[in-house]
Amino acid sequence: MDIHQVLAQNREKATPRSPSLPGEVTEPPSKAGILTRTLLRSPMVNWILPARIRHKNKNDVLFIGRDSVEVKELSGDCHLEDVAVKSDFGSTIRSARVLGAPVALPESYGLDAIIKSEELDEMVLDADGPLQIPPQILVLALESKMLVFLFAFYDRHDKIQYISSQRALPPQRSYLEQLGKHMAVDPKSRALAVAACEGSFCLYALKTMDQLREEIESDGGFRQGNFMPIREERHFSVEGIILKMEFLHPPQGENNHVILLLVISLNQRTRLLCYEWDCSTDLRQAKQKGDGQLVHPEDSHPLLLIPFTISSGFMLVCEKVISVYKGILTGPATRRWLALDHYEPPQDPGNSRRPPLWTHWAKPVRHGEYASNHNDIYLCREDGIVRWLEIDEASEGEDAMIGSQMYPGNIGCNIDTAFASLDQPTNRPDLLVSSGDTSNGGLFIIRPSQYIEPRATQTIHNWAPTIDFVTARVSSSSHGIQRHVSSSNEGPMFRERIFACTGRGSKHGAVSELRYGVEARIGTSVEIEDGVLDLWALSALSGGDTFVLLSYSATTMLLHIPSDLGNSESEIKLVEDENMGLYFDARTITAGVTTEDFIIQITESSIHVTSFVAAKHRWSRQCKEERIVAADICRTNPATVTALRRGEDVYLHLATLSTS
Repeated sequence: MDIHQVLAQNREKATPRSPSLPGEVTEPPSKAGILTRTLLRSPMVNWILPARIRHKNKNDVLFIGRDSVEVKELSGDCHLEDVAVKSDFGSTIRSARVLGAPVALPESYGLDAIIKSEELDEMVLDADGPLQIPPQILVLALESKMLVFLFAFYDRHDKIQYISSQRALPPQRSYLEQLGKHMAVDPKSRALAVAACEGSFCLYALKTMDQLREEIESDGGFRQGNFMPIREERHFSVEGIILKMEFLHPPQGENNHVILLLVISLNQRTRLLCYEWDCSTDLRQAKQKGDGQLVHPEDSHPLLLIPFTISSGFMLVCEKVISVYKGILTGPATRRWLALDHYEPPQDPGNSRRPPLWTHWAKPVRHGEYASNHNDIYLCREDGIVRWLEIDEASEGEDAMIGSQMYPGNIGCNIDTAFASLDQPTNRPDLLVSSGDTSNGGLFIIRPSQYIEPRATQTIHNWAPTIDFVTARVSSSSHGIQRHVSSSNEGPMFRERIFACTGRGSKHGAVSELRYGVEARIGTSVEIEDGVLDLWALSALSGGDTFVLLSYSATTMLLHIPSDLGNSESEIKLVEDENMGLYFDARTITAGVTTEDFIIQITESSIHVTSFVAAKHRWSRQCKEERIVAADICRTNPATVTALRRGEDVYLHLATLSTS
């Protein structure tokens, strides 16, 4: 019996038969099966791209995963807020870039001036008028041989909607020749290049954002898939493996000049290939400049290709050297190099015998005259080390091509290609983000010129890789954890929990609990003295500011948290005013706020009732011979219960609060 006969018999068994004879019973279909559903999407992120794909005033940050795009928004207090996730591409994302000009940020105002826009300036879909596209568009190259152009907006019901269009990539014979491995965008978004692992790349001439807006308006509105940024395309064949590909910045005054640089490996030799095109003409005029240039043997396996913004120069970052090339448009490019010494030893030397590699780079936002003649670049190492390079226009023509290089510090997580510098006004420090690689990531404030260690403002959780996991059930009446045992009489008093072995290495390996719900995030923090025994948040029910009472062994402290803490001028302060009606020279046993906004404080020797609104409503009682050892407060019907010790006796005292 062959495989075809076995399959035929299985199909016959799976097909229910109708009764052939009266009284014959048909076998019921099988009810057993396996249903699967993704509960927790993989936290692994391949790229992080700052891109305003919703509105010019929405500071969006895109986390590009294996097959999804997660949209986050940078808030004014330097935190990333979840917005939406798009995961219906139906294919793996091979590469991603952003089209459009960067949005100019204010230099003298905080980030709130960007985010808090007027309601009339929001991008809302209007049925009676055309939709205005945002300043930037996300472009993805999919495994399904498609280019996807994507942006988003909020509709009238405050729900995020996506508008996309697709363009098929030219078919190829093998996977290595399939386009999508590399992608690059011209600095002025005039051209897009998509390359394969080897053999070929495709150059696309792009429409300007103004042309796209005019087409939408002339079409009478916007419809799904009714926009296409591509104006023209041309396919190029190259011989060898494509290692890196980037567009270079044109020389000053040459606004139509488009320069594409490829790093090609052929026969164990690495070559630079440069293509030029005048964007005022069609793509048939694009041509290769010369036969290419061989790089120095030390640059044969570059880790990073970084184009400059102040000239047509570029940088190759290798394992041991940084090589700066300039003058590639006028002849053979000249090379100056700098030894890339590892000032800091590996942070986790047990992972590999080789030195850690430099994995990615980022350019912080700069404005004005400084940006016209300076390049600031952050290099990140896979073990969390960050280095800052400053390249100015004068230094490119001298022996010291890198003006200065500094070691801003260690951000404390592993770093892969998911690393970026987020948009910040120039009066603020730089803000770096990493999603982590086999470790948690985070958002970090960094000041490279002040030799201050980076400060984390937010943790981005990453539980990959998950080596093993176990389920446990916890009773609501007990804090113990039990291994899950299947039982038919399990009641609703038990809830399931998942614990997993996550991370890698001696620093990042951990046992993590995987939870689903609304995450509580740290908004701000303040340093206090050690030795806090207890604390209470005293928030008036009528609204307003919040006070936090901290109890120490012999004293009490009061912190003031303003309601507008998100404002850059607001901060948490220590209250030392003795006229607040509270007692600070003893340990506080308990405290609380009643429904009528009265604050009750019970210390070891006194009871205090006060109101921050009306100073006349204050009362206190001192214990002369007694000592309060325990206490509690009823907030709805204001009352206090205290346990007082007098000598060897302990007795309870009940007191009610009356405002009449």
